[in-house]
Amino acid sequence: MDEQLNYFIKVIKEADETIKNVFIFSHKLLWTVKTSKYQVVYKHLNSQNGYQYDSNFLGCIIPVLNDLAKDKNVFWISGDIGCSWSLPLFYDKDSSGITFIATGLGDTGNDIILDVNINHGNIKIQSLSLGHDMDFNDIEKYNLEYWENYFHYPFQNPFSLIN
Repeated sequence: MDEQLNYFIKVIKEADETIKNVFIFSHKLLWTVKTSKYQVVYKHLNSQNGYQYDSNFLGCIIPVLNDLAKDKNVFWISGDIGCSWSLPLFYDKDSSGITFIATGLGDTGNDIILDVNINHGNIKIQSLSLGHDMDFNDIEKYNLEYWENYFHYPFQNPFSLIN
């Protein structure tokens, strides 16, 4: 694990001034594990098997990416939300400047893929529907607030309101 972490940090730190956009792709939504901010997404993954908390992520990787995002566009694109009990798209541009995007294919009527267009360093990301059930054209709409409202999160125990 240390070898992979060191390699990741080394490659990120080598991104010189000619690089405008950095894309990181992962199947698993590593950025949802043990973070209170993205718990609603974590709770609606295809499966939480194989997800585990790793202090290196918040302690090493995120600080390096936050630093990188000061002068570059950083996109972390993941899968693993393509299932019937979830939404097929998540988008959040974090206050640090990192854009987290998740999608997935689950053989549902809501399946989508992403179309990423890079033109002279400018990024345009669109969703392409493979089904027919919902329209996911405005990907920025499917942010954390949308997910929390859609799933009525955070879940409240109705008995906690009784004194």
